[in-house]
Amino acid sequence: MIETLIYYPALPAIPDGLLDAADAYNRDELLGRAFDRSATKDGVSIPNTTYWRHPVSEKICDWVKENISSDYTDLGVSFHGEPGGVALPHTDKSRNWTLMWLLDEGGPEVDTVYWQEGNHPVIRDTHPSGPDSYDMKWAAPTSYDNLKEVGRARLKRGRWHLLCAQALHSVEGFTTGPRKSLQIGFWDKSESIKRFKAISTSM
Repeated sequence: MIETLIYYPALPAIPDGLLDAADAYNRDELLGRAFDRSATKDGVSIPNTTYWRHPVSEKICDWVKENISSDYTDLGVSFHGEPGGVALPHTDKSRNWTLMWLLDEGGPEVDTVYWQEGNHPVIRDTHPSGPDSYDMKWAAPTSYDNLKEVGRARLKRGRWHLLCAQALHSVEGFTTGPRKSLQIGFWDKSESIKRFKAISTSM
């Protein structure tokens, strides 16, 4: 199952220093942030961990358009999680797929974990009539009681990861700080998704 949820496209590596520049992203502007919510697991309430995403500079946008794709829906540098925190199971609001390049894993054992809820399909339609119709109740369960793990992956620096954002996923195991990454979002209709899958390598 996990092989249909995470792909490893053989795309050009991000040049050294491009994302480390002082002006690589705008720290004063937010593209997205974590939902203020919690979920119960074994009778214990777990709060959602931190998440915020900043827009990148025009220089980085130009590099992505020239080397990766120009039909993305969002593009930014993300900071996800804090030591001991959990990004609770959810689907993404602004995209169906996320192409990710890690800058910092957030710890040596940080996993992206995929879940299935009851008899519902693993890949969920959380935008039933378009991007503005995001169904929060359908997209972010408040309990683990009816969830079954269907696979997990430990993402690494130095390679691209294409993750299905329409399947419930959590991020767990933060120990050293937030997981920092360049994230590029795509809708299913993007022609780039077919291309990324076609040039993917094994885990």
